[in-house]
Amino acid sequence: MICLVFMTVSLNLIGTLQKELQIKTIDEYQEYFNNQIKKLSDYIEVRYQLEKGLHTVVVKDIDQEQETILNVPARFVSSFYDHMHDNSKWELFEIVREVWEQQGRTEIFELQGIMIALLQQDLYNKYVKNWSNSTNEDDIFMWHYLTYLKHVLILDDLGLWNEEQTLFYQQVTLDRMEDDLNRKQLFNEITQQLRERYRDDENKHKLDDFMQTMGSFEDFTIWMSAVCSRSHSIQLEVYLEIKGDQKEDQKLREEKAQKFEQIFGIHVLALQPILDLTNHYTKELGKSDIDIYLTDGIKGSTIKDSYFTYTADSAFQVGEEFVYTYMSHDQTQIKLFKHYGMVLSNNVDSYYEFSINDPKRQLNKELSQLCSSTFECFEEVNLDKQHLSYKFRLNLYDISQPFYNFLRFLNIQQDPNYDLQNVITSLNKDGFISYENEQIVFLQAFQILQQEYERRLTIEELNQRVMILEQTQGVWQNDSLRRQMLTYKVLIQTQQVILTNMNLAVYYETQMILRQAIESQVY
Repeated sequence: MICLVFMTVSLNLIGTLQKELQIKTIDEYQEYFNNQIKKLSDYIEVRYQLEKGLHTVVVKDIDQEQETILNVPARFVSSFYDHMHDNSKWELFEIVREVWEQQGRTEIFELQGIMIALLQQDLYNKYVKNWSNSTNEDDIFMWHYLTYLKHVLILDDLGLWNEEQTLFYQQVTLDRMEDDLNRKQLFNEITQQLRERYRDDENKHKLDDFMQTMGSFEDFTIWMSAVCSRSHSIQLEVYLEIKGDQKEDQKLREEKAQKFEQIFGIHVLALQPILDLTNHYTKELGKSDIDIYLTDGIKGSTIKDSYFTYTADSAFQVGEEFVYTYMSHDQTQIKLFKHYGMVLSNNVDSYYEFSINDPKRQLNKELSQLCSSTFECFEEVNLDKQHLSYKFRLNLYDISQPFYNFLRFLNIQQDPNYDLQNVITSLNKDGFISYENEQIVFLQAFQILQQEYERRLTIEELNQRVMILEQTQGVWQNDSLRRQMLTYKVLIQTQQVILTNMNLAVYYETQMILRQAIESQVY
């Protein structure tokens, strides 16, 4: 169960608190709650920080035994960083793994691997120092890649390749593959195939711009470092074959497929379409099983920009790819939206759930009472265990699942604009919750996030940098300047895709809110 906690207290509940806990004001109540969490955090050796989203919820298992779950925003996990050098602290992650195994979520996320990456982040500065002045092709690529991840996307749990990944990259940048197929020739064949397909297409100029950014095979090693798009999908079965154990029995694979379908739908989002196109092209040594095409935007919406999409007919094995770009990372809503411009419905990775074992799970009696009586919570109610359908409630009003999911996403923000009390006020401005209020809050929040993203690194700023470089004499002869300009162009394309995806996310999620409201006739 995941429960979002709001700090709104009605007058009668304040009166109850005054009698039982000698709390006279809401501020005193919040201070009391924070102190209780601090006590709890001492038990489980987690440093507590005052931020929205950290809370506990008391739940009952099948045997009606009471259990306390600590829900921690995904972003908060990074605060474990300076506590993880002591091996004794890994007990916490064993607890998490145990809980997730019980929930059947081990195939979605590997927390310990992420924590190891976090612990090794201090190597980043060493990498940049050694590689920034190097003339080696691989070093130059890794420097660009790490710089992009660290300073553009700000992916705190990325930015580190293990030895196997580094060796694989060195292998795939060779002109010739082990099967004697020339990689550079293959790359040129793929790009030529795309050009021929859209030779007479009305969107040909967009494809030309896209291909120009890719440049030559050598420039492609820079382009591939940018996570360019999340507006593409591959079949669920393909994703499971990539992520899963190929030796698993069919029944177990079907069970995993059902769980993934509940979370991600029948398709999952894939990285970089041209890279996957290349990977699938090599599968049959020159025979492509990818169908790639351009959309014309979404009819009936403000989304008019064309974007790439594709389908794959077959899967490939990990380690057999032409290029390797998949790295461990979480898929929290805020990260997906800020970095790729989209959100996922039913995203279970927005929170980590820590089950606190006896005696550590026992909060004091007052806190348990507060969690069940004072807090106004979102509740997931399993209406049909066989089909895992859920009903979402806020202050006894039913709300739509996309909006529930979106508010979970808002709950991990520190910015005062995302204050959940303000959300509650907006939702209840008419004395009740309606889909119109949901939509208003939703759009306002996305607008704030989009403005935040645009402030961080604007397309106009990048275009100015490119313009200056293009006017620099000898830029194409100077390897460093040429790569710098290509990197900027890649970032421009990335920003454009992200902003387009942001608009698509707003359109998709708001339509889901509206559609579910009408279908359920809740409002």
